[in-house]
Amino acid sequence: ECRSTPMRTASAIRWPELVATSAARPHRRSLDCVEQRVCGRPAGFDAANVGRYEISASLDRNQVGAGEAVTLKLVIKGKGNLRQLKVPRLKTLDGFKVYEPKVQDQVEPGEVVGGVKTVEYLIVPQRGGELVIPPVELPCFDPEARSYVVRRTGALRVNVVGETPRAATPQATAGPVDNLLLPNIALIRNRHGISSRV
Repeated sequence: ECRSTPMRTASAIRWPELVATSAARPHRRSLDCVEQRVCGRPAGFDAANVGRYEISASLDRNQVGAGEAVTLKLVIKGKGNLRQLKVPRLKTLDGFKVYEPKVQDQVEPGEVVGGVKTVEYLIVPQRGGELVIPPVELPCFDPEARSYVVRRTGALRVNVVGETPRAATPQATAGPVDNLLLPNIALIRNRHGISSRV
């Protein structure tokens, strides 16, 4: 049975944090009365992700040479406590080496706190060919719709020209090398034998 239970988080539930205070406005909106359904919580949801957001993704270039870095940029826009918003973490990305992101917040003034959060990942291809960056998901709770939503970016593609450098192939063991040289050694011995007869 699915039962509604209030989520006890100070940063996510209290709407006054998202609404600017004003003496001329007698009524303040609050999320204290909003109960979030535990059964509807999407995977990866963080209690700080409460607001109305949109997320998009882009690359600084779609074609690179082997071993060259690419910048993956995530832009999150909307109304909510952007400073507390937990951004998607790309710890692993198939075909790429991922470095720690650079995060920047741009808060816009107004009755409701909002703005833009920018996350830039430096990623380096680990193989050649066409590599696909799958959609990035941002689970959040929409206080106006009173429901969970999962915002997604579109998939991105990078064409990597050439092959990335690989570790040197281990040298063959002494046994096979000696075997490969045996015919030459025999030939040299024969030549020495012929020259000695002359």
